[in-house]
Amino acid sequence: MLTNEIKALADSWEEMAKDIRRMLHRIPETQFNEFKTSGYICSVLDTLGIPYKKGYGGGTGIVAEIKGSGEGKCIALRADIDALPICEETALPFKSEHEGFMHACGHDAHMAIALYTAFILNELKASFKGVVKFLFQPAEEGDGGAEIMIEEGVLCDPQVDVCIGGHVMSEYETGTVIYKKGSLMSSPDNFEVIIKGTGGHGAYPEKCVNPIVVASEVVGKLTSLTDPNVPRVVTVCTIEGGTCPNVIPGEVKITGTARTFTRQSREEVTRLIEERVREVCDEYITGYDYKYIPLYPALINDDNITEAFMESAKKILGEDKVLPTHQVSMAGDDFSYFAAAVPSTYVHIGCRKPECEEIIPIHNPRFTVDEDCLKVAAMCYCEFITDFLSEEW
Repeated sequence: MLTNEIKALADSWEEMAKDIRRMLHRIPETQFNEFKTSGYICSVLDTLGIPYKKGYGGGTGIVAEIKGSGEGKCIALRADIDALPICEETALPFKSEHEGFMHACGHDAHMAIALYTAFILNELKASFKGVVKFLFQPAEEGDGGAEIMIEEGVLCDPQVDVCIGGHVMSEYETGTVIYKKGSLMSSPDNFEVIIKGTGGHGAYPEKCVNPIVVASEVVGKLTSLTDPNVPRVVTVCTIEGGTCPNVIPGEVKITGTARTFTRQSREEVTRLIEERVREVCDEYITGYDYKYIPLYPALINDDNITEAFMESAKKILGEDKVLPTHQVSMAGDDFSYFAAAVPSTYVHIGCRKPECEEIIPIHNPRFTVDEDCLKVAAMCYCEFITDFLSEEW
């Protein structure tokens, strides 16, 4: 519909978008503490005269709106704004200025892409009807700020018809967008087990029930629950117990993550974990405490919206750059709350330079993005948004 105009505007705003990404990369902040980040986003929106409301999701979330030339549908674009407690090991001239924190998951790029998209659509607002909402969401890394923002009404007034989002991924080359219908990402739940033994002197193990020994067997049992055919992943990530080389502790704490895709498999893994723990503890005649901590639901893309996004992206990038994947990801993302509330799609955005052979994954202290991906993603978002808001859609 507006493909040529989108491409031209993307060219004119490209350098500003890169500057914004670099500024955001300098000031990483973790969940619900993204105050500098939020303030900077607001300052950019102020410069462009794009109206917004702030204070969502614990105080740092922002909802900006661009209204078209008349009444119509409403579409939302979500960008997560938090960073990770990781010490950056890149040589970037704009590396993190907050020691011990880093945008190692590419959320700096996500924010820049959303603002880039807003720059373009703000200039095109006379060409489409309806409303575009930009959801700058805190706390994707852990506690799930999306659910809070939804409870606060960000999908209402006006009611959002469709939501879109995406994630930069170094597994794919810059210039590509990867899509999948249906199940995309898992429910990233946690669990906690406390093995209650009988402590004592390390010289007399026969007088004790050593919870470290019990925990060792529990770990093996839990690891065996991983099953690619379900699919299901159960991973033990921490074991805590004991403070002295000659003292058997009274208890050991085990924590880990369980990843599933359906309500049935989620309920099943909750039961299976406890069954395995109980089997071992009964054998050693000792007790345990068990807690399953459900986080956000699996991310399920809407088939029709995903198909439509794919067709829009092909107009911008060409058929050979919009690629399907049949693999589900055992990672999680609280965009799943938006996808459960309204028809949605979530795509992966290639961000690795084509000539770069080494793949540095997200959550790595050396992770970075090829900034050319900002333009690719913003153009695809703009094309789909204007296509969706057209009367013909």
